Amino acid sequence: MPFKMNSRQLLLVLSLIIVHNFTASGWLLFPASTVLQITMSISVPVPLKDMKFFIDWGFQVNYVCPWLLSNFYDIPKWPGHSRMQTRTLSYDKYVLPNGTHPADASAGQVYMALEDLMISYGFHETCLLKSVCEVARHPFDLENENLIAEIFSFVLSPSMHNAFSEDERVYRSAYEAAERYGASGVDCSFMYPDCPLALIDLITKVKFG
Repeated sequence: MPFKMNSRQLLLVLSLIIVHNFTASGWLLFPASTVLQITMSISVPVPLKDMKFFIDWGFQVNYVCPWLLSNFYDIPKWPGHSRMQTRTLSYDKYVLPNGTHPADASAGQVYMALEDLMISYGFHETCLLKSVCEVARHPFDLENENLIAEIFSFVLSPSMHNAFSEDERVYRSAYEAAERYGASGVDCSFMYPDCPLALIDLITKVKFG
C-alpha cells in the first residue's frame, strides 16, 4: 500500500528537517525576529485558445524561531476538558435576511470600483454599462465557454446575481436597463455614444453565423 501524507504531516516533516539541519550545525537559538517560512503554490491552467492563462493559489505558513532560552519554557497552557466551553455560532449575526454576509460587497460597490478602475485607464464612465449591454446582446458561446467567460457573464449580467442593495436603486436601474437594451437587440453604441470602445470589446470578438 503506498504511503500517503497529508499537508500537516508534510509541513511537520519539512520543519523537522530544517530544524535538524540547523541544530546539527550548532544552531539552537536564532537572531530575534527570525521566521521559518514555508510557501506552497498550486497552479491550474485554464484552457484558452491562442493564449496561456493560469489560476494560482498560494499558501504560506510562518513559524517564529526561538531566540531566547525562555522560549522553550513558556509553553502554551491548554485548558483541560473540565474548563472547555461549548462553542456556539450565531447564524443571525453573520448572515443577513437576504442570505448575504455583512462583509459582502454589493453589486453597486463592485460596479463603482470597476468604473473607477476603467476611468483611471482612460475609459469613459459609461463603458461598463456598454459592456453589460454588449454581453446581453452577444452572449458568450456556450460550447467554448470557460471559467473566464463564466466570470464575465456573471459580473456583467445583473439579472444573474441580483446583488444590489436597497440604497442602490440608481445603479440597479442603470445596469438593468443596459442589460435589457442588449437583450432586446438595441445598438449599444447608439445607447452609449460616449464610449467608443467597451472593455468587453478588448478581450472578445463577435462571430456571426
